[in-house]
Amino acid sequence: MSVNQTKLLSMTANPTWANIGVICFEEKSGCSIETISVDQQSCTLSGAWQFNSLDDPNLANIIQGRLVITSGMQDGQKLSKRFGSRLVDLNTFIADASKSAKDGVNRFNKYLEENAKHHSEYMAIPPANRKLLPKVVKKKLEPIYAHSWEVSFDELKPELTLRQLGKREAIEGTPPSMKRLVSTSWVIKHLVDRWRDDEIERKSRDYLYPEGESVEVLPSSWMTELLKINASN
Repeated sequence: MSVNQTKLLSMTANPTWANIGVICFEEKSGCSIETISVDQQSCTLSGAWQFNSLDDPNLANIIQGRLVITSGMQDGQKLSKRFGSRLVDLNTFIADASKSAKDGVNRFNKYLEENAKHHSEYMAIPPANRKLLPKVVKKKLEPIYAHSWEVSFDELKPELTLRQLGKREAIEGTPPSMKRLVSTSWVIKHLVDRWRDDEIERKSRDYLYPEGESVEVLPSSWMTELLKINASN
């Protein structure tokens, strides 16, 4: 990571970390859960559990205060409120990330167009008069990089998203009852890593964000829910 990127991370005003819980409901009354930790430099799968009942007191201890993604037939909204969590959606994550990526590219292209226009106008001025004006240099900038966000997510078939991302669809040795949970968790990790790459790439270009926008650890809709959790604590 460059010095500018490290400095940029230190400037962020919003939360610099987040806890996520993935809940996969079983056909009966239980569920499986994986927790994920996100900060400015990493996204880590931090633990997985199985519960035979949604009334298990340990379930609340794990899920409370997290952003929650659910998979299955249960009412995820009801469950998240019960445990003081906030329900989020992966397709909304993808839509927000795609919008931010396009915005960064559009800002870059607009900046180059305006620079080319100003340079052309400057060069059209007679040399004698040009000496009296601030010099306008035509910029030669490295194109901005952004991941493709042409992906979708089906909560019952997370392995399809892993395939779209070019990642392994399954981890060897995963018990059948945990496959959907593990696949969903890896989808989240890969998407968060992509988001971070894009966010640092565009925000490190001061000329695109002169207002000093900080790097966010998650897209806007998820960040909104995270702020609500933090405000209630």
